[in-house]
Amino acid sequence: MVIKPEEVDSKYLSKKEIKGLLKIGDILIPRNPPFPSFSDVGCILYVDDAVSELDPQDLSDLKMFLGIAASLPKFLLRFVIKLLNIGGLTLFRMGNLGIRGVIFSLYYSNKTAPRFSGKKPFDVIGYKVNIVPIEQK
Repeated sequence: MVIKPEEVDSKYLSKKEIKGLLKIGDILIPRNPPFPSFSDVGCILYVDDAVSELDPQDLSDLKMFLGIAASLPKFLLRFVIKLLNIGGLTLFRMGNLGIRGVIFSLYYSNKTAPRFSGKKPFDVIGYKVNIVPIEQK
């Protein structure tokens, strides 16, 4: 069940920017059984949690990049993402960290769309939080 941009209500991102984020998310985290894709899990529904505390200039830059990404064909967007991985250019590296930070924070938040019925990322990797109280003397 892939989430569509029309299904996402965000105070910070437009439908076009959501479309760009979904495209980039599915390039960085494609469906690779047993892992669901970025758009499969529906974590995009919680995008405001990931961007609400961004610096206003960083949010503006992110919105601009996502708007452009929404308009690019996937093959060209893949090239742009590879370009962001160039190690020597600080500006590209910062952009790479910002985009990946939002996408991986959403995906590994383990939050899913209500209709998602597959295994969550935590289940696939076997991650479980185990809190053991410290015995008091």
